[in-house]
Amino acid sequence: MSTDTATEMTDIRVAFLKENATWSGFYHSLKEQFDRKGYLSPKQIACIDKGIAKAQTKDKANDKVANSFDGTQLAQAFETAMLGGLKRPKIAVRGYTFSIASQQSRNAGMIYVKRQDDEAYLGKMTADGTSFYPTRACSEHDTAQINFQLRDPIQSALAYAHETGSCFACHRELTQPASIAAGCGATCASRYGIEYDASLNDTQRSAA
Repeated sequence: MSTDTATEMTDIRVAFLKENATWSGFYHSLKEQFDRKGYLSPKQIACIDKGIAKAQTKDKANDKVANSFDGTQLAQAFETAMLGGLKRPKIAVRGYTFSIASQQSRNAGMIYVKRQDDEAYLGKMTADGTSFYPTRACSEHDTAQINFQLRDPIQSALAYAHETGSCFACHRELTQPASIAAGCGATCASRYGIEYDASLNDTQRSAA
């Protein structure tokens, strides 16, 4: 296989292929071939490059309407978590999940939004949390609910954690009194800057 970047599977091409293989039968077949053989033909790579160029053109032309969102608090919370050592922050609120795109993705740094009941990809938010680019799967109801949850995303996530009994960030079951009270475990609390009263766990041990 040639080492020429015009005919090799660069990280950007691989990331694009993985991202689009979930909905496109054509890209899915290319991904299966690449996974099996470790390479693609120059013509197949040229097709991937056309797909990347088309996607970039759509982004630049704002082909999808960018709704004004106030997701700055979510963006700040994710930034705090990454500074705390978390590579890809992810939080759940009632009905929706927000996560940071992989650094290998062409959307690196952007925030993905998924609906929880069917895991439908609803769109992406700019890294600063001010604009949202919805997919066709995102209804007006979804848009309104997402915007509502973003008014105070951490409080929405903590409220959802109290409802489900699972950490809003890592989604593990909460068993310690302090974790149940906080809505997250000690590690996630530290990463997101959330108050965590560990003395509640000492009280339980003392009572035992």
